[in-house]
Amino acid sequence: MNVIYDKNAFGKKGFTKVQKKKFEAEQLEKAKEDYKNSNITLKVKYSEGEYDRRVDKLSGFDIDYLNVVVSSSTPTNHAVIASRSKEDKIPFVMISLDQANKKNTFFSSNTFEHEVGHHFLDYVGNSGRIEYLLQEISVNSRLFFQSMGISQQTMREGFAPRRYAVPANPEVNKPRQE
Repeated sequence: MNVIYDKNAFGKKGFTKVQKKKFEAEQLEKAKEDYKNSNITLKVKYSEGEYDRRVDKLSGFDIDYLNVVVSSSTPTNHAVIASRSKEDKIPFVMISLDQANKKNTFFSSNTFEHEVGHHFLDYVGNSGRIEYLLQEISVNSRLFFQSMGISQQTMREGFAPRRYAVPANPEVNKPRQE
């Protein structure tokens, strides 16, 4: 994951060390711990970037990572969103730090971990109302069982375009000898 703290957040003041620690402790570490139950390791790096609200543009993305924009708001005013960039379809999650829930429940979806699940299951994009509700239920139920220690293999296999996911078969990961 490529975490980008929006330097325009909070009236262009950006994030304090305390706010960054809050995201890392309440959202990122929880996601790391729960996804570990499904044999997913979330490796994190940090980049400079911003959300320019005037032109609805995000910067700081790395095409080889799932980008996570931490801000004081989102373009849709939801607590957390999963999307792809307009221009080049780079996957990202954007979180409004003070609005996001800290804990997943079977019926809640305002967590960073939930929106990451949308990317892992490839439930990002335009869908009808019924399909959207089914996707929400699917993500919530998988996160609920994953947090109870029950592996959710589909989380490992569904992240399109799959270049971020390690194949489930370890033999595939061995270097080829020529």
